[in-house]
Amino acid sequence: KYYGKTAKLSKWSTSHINTMIEQAEKGVLHGPYGIMHARMLRETLMTFGSQPTGRPMRALVVGSEHPWVEAIALSVGFAHVTTLEYGSIECADIRIDTVLPSDFRRAVLEGTFSGSRGFDAVISFSSLEHPGLGRYGDAINPYGDLIMLARLHCVTKKGGRLFLGVPMARDFDGIYFNAHRIYGPVMLPQLIANWQQVAGPKEFPLGGDVLFSRINQPVLVLQK
Repeated sequence: KYYGKTAKLSKWSTSHINTMIEQAEKGVLHGPYGIMHARMLRETLMTFGSQPTGRPMRALVVGSEHPWVEAIALSVGFAHVTTLEYGSIECADIRIDTVLPSDFRRAVLEGTFSGSRGFDAVISFSSLEHPGLGRYGDAINPYGDLIMLARLHCVTKKGGRLFLGVPMARDFDGIYFNAHRIYGPVMLPQLIANWQQVAGPKEFPLGGDVLFSRINQPVLVLQK
């Protein structure tokens, strides 16, 4: 019912996004995972997101029903953001494009999508643990997360960075079908195998059952 239909928040206004940008800059943005995670993501992007390219930076956001990640990216200096989401979204802000996976795939393969030349950064928070489990109407595939990350690698510029937040645990791996995966000593290395790790989780405790603990979604910084 969800895949290819309208997203839960299907219309994004410029005024709403500007309000969230202001909140992000003040450190009071309350995204779906709370102020702490919004601050963590923004601080990580500020520290590791800028590159001396001398041109406007473009980011791809993967999985975002609510434009809190987009607002954070714009607040730290990204000139344009493309949002890849299962449900369709109408965005009035010219700084943000939204696209469905099927349309994105077709445009990249045909070379008609501007982002197909490669994004400077890919940002995904609490999304990559879902592909292939069918939660959002996507096809069942036990390697769905690995395939998705491989595709993101293809549309990232050489030297571009991936900011990845997924549920992590120090001492176990898990699949809570059909909700999400938890990445531990076996699954996490497989997920990020083709990327060079620039920075990892330092401030957040890893371990224990993280099914109901969102604090265990630190942001990994990875580079192509």
